[in-house]
Amino acid sequence: MSKASTERTKVVVRNLPPTLSREAFLSAIEKHAEGTYNWLAYYPGKVSLKRTMFSRAFLNFNSPEAVLDFKARFDGHVFVSSRGTQYRCSVEYAPFQKVPTAHPKKLAMEGTIDKDPDYIAFVEALEQGPKALPTAQAQLEAQEAARGGKAAAPVVTALMAFLQTKYEAVPFTGRRTSRKEAARLRKEAARLASRRGSW
Repeated sequence: MSKASTERTKVVVRNLPPTLSREAFLSAIEKHAEGTYNWLAYYPGKVSLKRTMFSRAFLNFNSPEAVLDFKARFDGHVFVSSRGTQYRCSVEYAPFQKVPTAHPKKLAMEGTIDKDPDYIAFVEALEQGPKALPTAQAQLEAQEAARGGKAAAPVVTALMAFLQTKYEAVPFTGRRTSRKEAARLRKEAARLASRRGSW
C-alpha cells in the first residue's frame, strides 16, 4: 500500500438505495463505525422515469486504520428496499480528501450594524414616523411668497395666439361651418395675425 493511501481518511459509500433516509443509514453504520468518524455528509438519491440516482454518503475517519476497518466490515453490505430490491454498497476513498471546516472565519463587520451611522439615522427616522408632505395649497402659497406675491404672466404660445385671433374675428354661433367658410375664416385669421404681428 502506498504512502498516499495510508494517509487518506475520507471515504465515500456508493450504490445506496435511492429511498434510503439519513437516519436509516446512520443506524446501519452505527455498529461498524461508531465513534471512529468525525464528519459525515449524506446525499439522498432520486427515482425518476428517466434514471435512478443512488444515495451516497461521505465520511471522514479519525485515522487511516479506522478507514481500513470500516471498509473490511461495511464494503458489500446489502440494503433491501421496501419493494424487495437489493442494493450492494461499495466503500471507496473519496476523490477529494478535504473536509469542510466546522467553524468558518468570523467577518470583520459582523455585529457592528448598531454602530453604523446610516443605520442609526434610519432607525431614528422610523421612530419619528412618516413626515407629512405639505398640501398643494401650501406649496402654491410658498411659491407665490417666493415670487414676492406677484402672479406669473401666462405664457402664450403661437397656437394659442392663432386660436385667440380666430375666435375674436368670428364669434361662436353654435352651428357647424362648411369647409369653404372654414377656409375663409382661417385666411382671415391669418391675415389679422400677420397685421397684429407687424404693429
